[in-house]
Amino acid sequence: MHRALVVVVVHLAFVGVASADRTHYGVGLGPAVITGDLAKHFTSEGQVGGRIYLGQRIGDWAIDGVFFGADLAPHARPDDGTHSTLALGVDVRRFVSLLPGVQAYVRGGVDYTWLARCHGDGLPVGYSGSGYHYGAGLEVAWRWRLPRRPGSKRRVDLVWSAWLDAGRQKLSIGKPGAKTLSGQIDQITLGMGVGFDY
Repeated sequence: MHRALVVVVVHLAFVGVASADRTHYGVGLGPAVITGDLAKHFTSEGQVGGRIYLGQRIGDWAIDGVFFGADLAPHARPDDGTHSTLALGVDVRRFVSLLPGVQAYVRGGVDYTWLARCHGDGLPVGYSGSGYHYGAGLEVAWRWRLPRRPGSKRRVDLVWSAWLDAGRQKLSIGKPGAKTLSGQIDQITLGMGVGFDY
């Protein structure tokens, strides 16, 4: 997955795209796979992850505030989601048009992650730390022209979208007096978005 994402990033970074200015919001859910130190304590099999973004697109670039994470379960109780990773971060995305209404993108950013305990005891708690993330996705959008206000020359379109995102997060979390936990989270997310083009 890592090599494929790098190839996509390099390719799309030099491809021209159609311009659009948009304030947008999106939310999605999907499965996640954890590796590294986190996988020694938890499994993500059968659990769910999520992603929320709110941002601004200018031309073929977008900058988003993101909130994302994944539910985790201890190996002894794989059906019991006792913990979640909760990350706040900033994303930069680069879009390229493939067909009318269809665009691909690559993204990358930095984040800060907390390991939150939902319930249960005897497992890691109080860990947090910084990391980075990257990914690529596909977005299909539908556009509706909104009526102009009297005397206004500005055109505003309401845009609904469906998107599929494949991403990877690299994180290192710790707490005083404890060993740092490092690892990565790979996630596939299917979501919907809404925005205003102007």
